[in-house]
Amino acid sequence: MNEAASTIEAPPISPLRSKGALLWAGVFALSILTAVATFASETPLRFLLPGLIGLACVAAFVARRPALSVAWLPVLMVPPEFLKVFAYEVAAVLVFGILLVAGIFRRREWVWQLDPIELTSLGFLAYGAFTYLWVVNTWWWLFMVRKLILGFIALWLGLRLGRWIPRHLLLGGISAGACAVAALAMYVSMTVGLTQDFVARTEATNVGWANSNSLAALLVLLLPTAMLIALRPGNVIDRIIAWSAIPLIASVISAAGSRGGSVAMAVALVAMLARHRISRRGVLASAAIVLGAMAMLVGPTGRMFVERFSSTKDQFSILVRLLFWREAWRRMVHLPFGFGLGQSMYYPDKLFGSNPHNYWLEILPEVGLIGTAFWIATVVLIWRRARKLNRTPGLEADGHALLVTVVVSQLNCLYEPTFTNLQYTFMFYWIVGVYLGSARQVTESRAAQAAP
Repeated sequence: MNEAASTIEAPPISPLRSKGALLWAGVFALSILTAVATFASETPLRFLLPGLIGLACVAAFVARRPALSVAWLPVLMVPPEFLKVFAYEVAAVLVFGILLVAGIFRRREWVWQLDPIELTSLGFLAYGAFTYLWVVNTWWWLFMVRKLILGFIALWLGLRLGRWIPRHLLLGGISAGACAVAALAMYVSMTVGLTQDFVARTEATNVGWANSNSLAALLVLLLPTAMLIALRPGNVIDRIIAWSAIPLIASVISAAGSRGGSVAMAVALVAMLARHRISRRGVLASAAIVLGAMAMLVGPTGRMFVERFSSTKDQFSILVRLLFWREAWRRMVHLPFGFGLGQSMYYPDKLFGSNPHNYWLEILPEVGLIGTAFWIATVVLIWRRARKLNRTPGLEADGHALLVTVVVSQLNCLYEPTFTNLQYTFMFYWIVGVYLGSARQVTESRAAQAAP
């Protein structure tokens, strides 16, 4: 990647660089939401003053550096859920609303010009919402609709923000999100899990909104971007964060005892290193992952991780998954229309209350052939765009990292309920949008420079 491409500035039409009323309205709304969360929680009064100071700092930071605050949106996955809403959801909807209103008032074409990937994902959402006509459990339907809406918002934002915000900021935000989530999981493991003689595997890295396999799957999804930043020259701060995230991710997967996460991590590691010739950075990245995993193997959770691969009792979960899949296949009698979005957990059969641990066997009975066709079209379009990006001069590494991300996501969803998780779906679409939007920034800048 040439130096000129990595230092492209946002065009002057960028809404994020405006100092108008819309931006300040967004900052004010974010401040109000934070204040409400602070006062409504059962926080002791001694934390009230620090909370207000922190609120003022956040408002000032967002007002001063709106681009950086938006680029680091993945870091907001760390705070726990409050009133059934996560912080990253509030921030994403807030930024989406600001851009949408700004684009409409300024009559920008990018508001309504939807990418083919956006159209297929919107079709998946629309059909899933349409199944409300015959769903039984409305709560699970609302949960899945909420997840798909946030996924579309993430894709919409990524494709547009990628054209205005410097690429290293957006990719660095993904790496920072991985580092923050992994650090939180390790903190929980050391303060809760490692202080007990025996700890349930699902509680060793329970961060409230995810544990063990779900957390490992999310971190592996973010790993290719962290490795991309670590393996190539770039911003020093971004590289420090990426180098910190790699061993932390390996340590969390070891502490969680996730076999599927370990396999997916190995695939991501080999695929990312295979493209690069043997170099000092590649060796250091491999060593960071190995040392991070070994650090956990010698600790109290090391025995648990080893037993996950050797114990007969732990191997029983493989048989359980096969039984889950067999029961899920029996739900295919509801094709071609499906029995409703989000109804897998509530369907009255032997899987009642359990997830089939295979995303394809989850959505096929739920949304039938029509909804599944939209999802297949979305994945195929993402894959084709990633391959095209992989052949674009100066963007080959970005395209390769996106290809690895797609492969890891599709591999992991075959045996884990990955896309059922809110954070996982949001980050998948956010990563896709950021990579493709940033590529458009580079190609448009080159076209502008080549024009007479």
